[in-house]
Amino acid sequence: MSFFEWNAKYKLGVDEMDGEHKILIAKMNRTYELITAKAPLAQCLEALDDFMNYTAEHFRDEEKYMGAMSYPQLSMHRSLHQALVASLQGFRRDMAGGQLAGEKLFDFLARWLTGHILGVDMRYAKYVQEHAAAK
Repeated sequence: MSFFEWNAKYKLGVDEMDGEHKILIAKMNRTYELITAKAPLAQCLEALDDFMNYTAEHFRDEEKYMGAMSYPQLSMHRSLHQALVASLQGFRRDMAGGQLAGEKLFDFLARWLTGHILGVDMRYAKYVQEHAAAK
C-alpha cells in the first residue's frame, strides 16, 4: 500500500532531481507502510530516519545544483528546506516519545511534497530551462 504515487505532473525536467524525488517518495512510502502496519517503534523510527537522512542529502544536492545555476531565489529555497527539516525533527521527537502521530505526519508530508515540488521546485526548474535557452 503506497501513500504517495509519483506521476508526470511532478516531473521538473531536471533528471537528477526527478530521480531523487522518486527515491524520497519511495522512502516516504516505506515509512508509511510501517507506521500504518503498526510495526515496532524501532522499525518505524529507522524508516523515518532513513527518509530524513535522504531528505537532507537531497536538499544538499538540490541547493548545490541551484547554486551552480546561479538561481536567484536559492536563499529562500534553502530556508524552506530548513523549515521542513525542523518539522520532521519535531515529528521524529514525538514519535520517539511515544506519540505516533502518523496521520499528522503524513498529512504534513502530502501537503509539503505536492506544494514544494509543484510550487517552489517548479520555479527553479523553469528558471533553469529559461537560463539554458538564453545561452
